Amino acid sequence: MMEIEGYTIKKGKELGADDIIAKSILSKERQIRFAKNHISISKEWTSKEMEIFMAVDKRLIFTTIDEPTEEKVDRSIQKGIKMAEMMEKKEDYGGIYNGGGKYGKIVYDPEIINEEMIPIVRETMDAALSKTKEVAGVLYAFDEKIHLYSSEGIDSLDNRSGIYLSLRAFIDDASGHGVECSTSLKNFNPWKAGEEAGEIAKMASNPKEGKEGCYDVIFHPLAFANLVSCLASSSSAFAVDSGISFLINKLNEKVATNILTLVDDGLYGLNSRKFDDEGAPTGKNEIIKDGVLQTYLHNTSTAKKYGKKTTGNAGIVAPHPWNVVVSPGDKSKEKLLEENGIYITNVWYTRFQNYRTGDFSTIPRDGIFLMKNGKMESIKNIRISDNLPRIFENLECLSKERKWIYWWETDVPSFLPYALVKDVKITRSR
Repeated sequence: MMEIEGYTIKKGKELGADDIIAKSILSKERQIRFAKNHISISKEWTSKEMEIFMAVDKRLIFTTIDEPTEEKVDRSIQKGIKMAEMMEKKEDYGGIYNGGGKYGKIVYDPEIINEEMIPIVRETMDAALSKTKEVAGVLYAFDEKIHLYSSEGIDSLDNRSGIYLSLRAFIDDASGHGVECSTSLKNFNPWKAGEEAGEIAKMASNPKEGKEGCYDVIFHPLAFANLVSCLASSSSAFAVDSGISFLINKLNEKVATNILTLVDDGLYGLNSRKFDDEGAPTGKNEIIKDGVLQTYLHNTSTAKKYGKKTTGNAGIVAPHPWNVVVSPGDKSKEKLLEENGIYITNVWYTRFQNYRTGDFSTIPRDGIFLMKNGKMESIKNIRISDNLPRIFENLECLSKERKWIYWWETDVPSFLPYALVKDVKITRSR
């Protein structure tokens, strides 16, 4: 793979590319799916691919080659050069990272990909079934070796590992969802996800119809992560320049209450990488501090446009967050759950009616509870119909406890607490 990357850079330059990056990924992956209390699929696979980026007179080309060979590289680069002739220039393209930084360390566990996964699944199902009737979900593990080579002389290697579980528990007309993820087996506790999913499903039995109105809402980390990941993604300079961010013209301004400090961390979490897609070092970027927006996320081009340095978040075209970390609060989870309002354990189908203003809606799922005078009543069929900037401006308090969240509705791994938000607008979902 390393030899083919060098060949790719040489060939691209010969054929007229001004900048070229070759990033190879050798992946080993394993997956187990389970449903109706039984393991239904167990599979494992290995793949090799190479992603190629080229800039030809500010015309940008991307392609991916499976099982790369010199012959495939030749065809792809020749095709890309011809395509560039028909494309318009991206005038704000500012080149690629040219070196000079120092790479940090990430947690890599080579044993993840060799771990016996069936016992993990059985233990997790047993934990859920001690409280409920039926479980379903997926356990996935990966090991990646990444090599990035560029025409600016970058030659970098990285090893990544990760494992995550997403599980739903069912009992009659109720359900609960639990997740667990880690970059090492040492910090992976899947039985906790099974136990929590089962407990939520058990409490959510026999739900009543929810009512419209404005409520104080306690968000479980699983639900809060969905909103926080939207906030973090809106800090991409690409989103800002494209007009699809509610953080436009908000640098150094208050965008949340004082209790919110939000960090993007490229070295801590399931999405950890030592370098971004240009080869720039990743690290910590304080996006919001004490409620004030500190920075947008940049690659080399957007950084040049804003008069800044790259933040190590390329996406060559669209910078993006790696892992999101929210600082903890000073209240316990139990204390938050004593508040009157609605306790939402999960959401999905988060959709924006207006990206620029942040108007959105999302549907609570699994356990939803009306909290009143210390009593908890299961409810159903409600929707949050509100404005995301307003949500964070009404953020009242955060818990001491934090949890890693990652699943298909939250594709930015997030480490965050329970959250209490005042006066959230609730409508009916049906």
